[in-house]
Amino acid sequence: MESIGTGHSQKPNSAWAQRFDDMPELPEVEAYRRLVEVHCLKKKISRVAGGDDNVVFTTPGAPVRERFLHRKIMSAKRLGKNLWLEMDVKGPQPLFHFGMTGAIVVNDVDLPTHWSGGSKEWPPRFMKLSLDFVDGTQMAFVDVRRFARMQLVDNPPNSSPLKELGFDPLLNHPSISEFTELLRQHSGKLKTLLLDQSFAAGIGNWVADDVLYNAQIHPEHQVNDLTVGQIAALHKSIGYVIRTAVEAGADSSKFPEDWLFHVRWGRGKKNQTLAKVKGHNVAFTKVNSRTTAFVPALQKLPPKVRSRSKSQTADGDAKITGAKGLKSASGAENKSQGKQGRGSMKEDVTSDYQSQKAAIQEANADGAGMNAPAALRRRGKVKADDKTSAVHKQGRGRKTARSMQGGSGDAEVHQPLKKRPTRKLRKS
Repeated sequence: MESIGTGHSQKPNSAWAQRFDDMPELPEVEAYRRLVEVHCLKKKISRVAGGDDNVVFTTPGAPVRERFLHRKIMSAKRLGKNLWLEMDVKGPQPLFHFGMTGAIVVNDVDLPTHWSGGSKEWPPRFMKLSLDFVDGTQMAFVDVRRFARMQLVDNPPNSSPLKELGFDPLLNHPSISEFTELLRQHSGKLKTLLLDQSFAAGIGNWVADDVLYNAQIHPEHQVNDLTVGQIAALHKSIGYVIRTAVEAGADSSKFPEDWLFHVRWGRGKKNQTLAKVKGHNVAFTKVNSRTTAFVPALQKLPPKVRSRSKSQTADGDAKITGAKGLKSASGAENKSQGKQGRGSMKEDVTSDYQSQKAAIQEANADGAGMNAPAALRRRGKVKADDKTSAVHKQGRGRKTARSMQGGSGDAEVHQPLKKRPTRKLRKS
């Protein structure tokens, strides 16, 4: 077995980089699956090279090469963005995920996707795994940025990560009623949900943008605010975009001219003219950190709905609707009751205070003013013999007094006490 270098050190030039603007999504991975199905099935593999990249392969080296050498690929399966090969031997099967720049290419076959597979150079640049068949066919797994992955998995459909995936729009697109029920289980921004592979397997960034554009729904529209008509449009648009792209063989030159796909990739480049579709400007934003293209004239956010709505009833009272409104109404009622209770308590305290004040004034005549409650004394409400009483405070080494406002007559001021003389120590 000959092992060929994986080519990590090679860097893509600008011409190559332009081919990787759109990462492989369901249409591209389906194109890879069909490529293997047409050119590589039931042919004996005579030579295996590569498989040594410990980033791309979870079990690099000999285990990978041994799984393919002298074996046959019996079928190629796909779910979402994942592709696996069923070999003619029991045990772990090769499972591929293509990351951002991964692809399957076959020699002398031009695959019109983001990766140009028709190069005469073989093995192709950035090759990670190469298979030679007895009839001369050659197949390679390639990746520029090393975000792709290949692992050996027992029973892939019933193993992670495939068993956690949602519906596949090409293989098992749900009915409108099933789709509606699925949406009811989620919330948040609509594009974020479409990119969630546990909801819909295979929808990526560019597919989501064209789905929402064709459905005329803003990418930041809240899932739980969708109308019945919008749900129907979204359901139809998912099926339309996926089928159209797959039938075109993931060849973007065959996509409808008014798709956002054709104008989204030039954003940020010098001398880039303002993108338009059907005469409408295309805008860009970030949704969940993903660059998002949309048409503001056609994809509009609904007006903000207030969490609590009020309407006047026949008798003029404010009517509060909704769950939050009911909670607010209950809170308002409790608040009102609390105010009434506090008002009643205030009246009781005031009445009690007046009674105490009268009793204290009566007691002051008998010289009992200083036995009055401290709160009343602090407020200057205690009088004795129609003169203002003084409240003493402890100062720095002395007692001071401040006069307090009283009735008629002058304020009585206590002079500070003299300091006690300091005793001098005798010298022995």
